[in-house]
Formats: sequence, structure tokens, C-alpha cells
Amino acid sequence: MGQLSTFTCLVACIPTCSITWQYMGKSFQGDQVNIPILYQGNTTYIENKLHVTFSNYPTSKIEPLTCVATNTESLATITATMNLTVIDPMSVHPTSQALPVAGMSFSLQCDGPQNPASITWLKNNSPMPANERVHFSPENITMTFNPLLEEDDGLYQCVVGEGGPPIQSVGYNMQVNYGPNDVIIAGPESLEIGVTASFTCSAECSPSCSFSWTLYGKTVTGSVIDITVNRHVLKESISCQAENTLTGKTVVVNDSLSVSDPHWCGC
Repeated sequence: MGQLSTFTCLVACIPTCSITWQYMGKSFQGDQVNIPILYQGNTTYIENKLHVTFSNYPTSKIEPLTCVATNTESLATITATMNLTVIDPMSVHPTSQALPVAGMSFSLQCDGPQNPASITWLKNNSPMPANERVHFSPENITMTFNPLLEEDDGLYQCVVGEGGPPIQSVGYNMQVNYGPNDVIIAGPESLEIGVTASFTCSAECSPSCSFSWTLYGKTVTGSVIDITVNRHVLKESISCQAENTLTGKTVVVNDSLSVSDPHWCGC
């Protein structure tokens, strides 16, 4: 990353060839030179050089670079491919072993041999400005969220732009852990004696929450519970607990349901 690399494609063609380069889904033209060499007749060698300075990290660690030679008369083509591994000395990583949890403070650090005075930050390839809860260290080496929010999910990179084209670091894909939020019990508003009714407990969580129910003094695990009332009562109470073990948070919601018996007569 940030260093000039030169690649040469050499091909023998009669009468001549055009050469293009392909890398990461794009085509490039190099500097082409005709080299007349006597080899099994009058064969012309075409030398094409591609000069590359990598400033963006590729989509994967290994990417193929392909030279495509096309005969200008027959239109026949031949290719040669080299697999390139792009090494980036810059990276973004958390400043501690703590996981990113919504509502807590969390910091990212830019590491590398570059001049820290020229560092800027990107989120999902867009500039990351400071605000009332996002702060940067004096030399922009560290970015701190206080507090971290769910909306801070994204790919973060630091960029060095001094002394040449801007160079993006290896990114850190931050997934903010949060919840349980908005815990809801969904199901019928009333119960009928002898009829089974299903209720679902849901919540916004990352990672997924675990659920448990309290009914008749007993605990049932899972997000769905089936209830069959077999006693004459006016109301039945149910309770759902959503727990996120990673954030350490638990939320309990209660619901009171009316109970009816179509076969009962109070006369």
C-alpha cells in the first residue's frame, strides 16, 4: 500500500497486438513498446508496462491481475494472470479487549508507520466528523464514541493523505451490541377456557436475546408459549423476560389477559 509497483506483460504477435490489464473488475491501459526481435521469423514482441500505486485495500487479500493480449488482425486473445497480495501496514482496531456495547464508551485506534498528523477517518467510505459524542485525539490517532449507539454500526478506516495519494487502512467492521429494546408480547387479547392460545415474545437485540416466560409460578424457556386455561378465573397474568448475555441487560414485560368461559352460566 502506498508504494509504486511496476508490472510488465510481454507477448509475441504478428503483425501486432493490443494489450489491456484487468484488476478488481476494471480495465487499464499501460505503456506499450514494440520490440522487433528475430525469433523463428520476423516476430514482433510487444512490451506493456503497468505502473500501480495501491491506495485502496482490495475486496479480498488476494486479487488476480490479468494481462490480455489481442491480435489486431485475427482478434485472437491470450491472457496471463498473476495473483497479487496487497499488504497494508495500516489498520484500525479497538483500544481494548472490550466489545462494542451501546450506551458504553468505545475507542478505535489507527496503527501504522505513517505520520499521525495527516490521519483522517472514514465510516463506510464517507468522512467521519467529530460531534458531541464522537471525539478525536489531538493527532487523530484515536476516535472515541461516548456513548456508543446502535447507528454506529459500520466499516471504519483511517486515511493518510500526506506526501502522496491518500492511503486507506485495513477496515474494522464494527457491530454494536445492544438490547434488549422494545420487548413486546404478541397474542390474543383474551383467553377462553379450554382453548389453547399462543403468545410470542420479541425484542430488538444484537446478538439475539434469549426468552423465558413465567406462568403459574413456573418458568418456560423460548420465545413462544402455548397457554390453555382450565380454571375459572377472571384474569390470567403472563410475564416474558428478554435477556442479552453479552450486554448484561434483562427486560421483563407483563400482560394481564381476561378469561372467558362460553359454557359457564352464572344464573
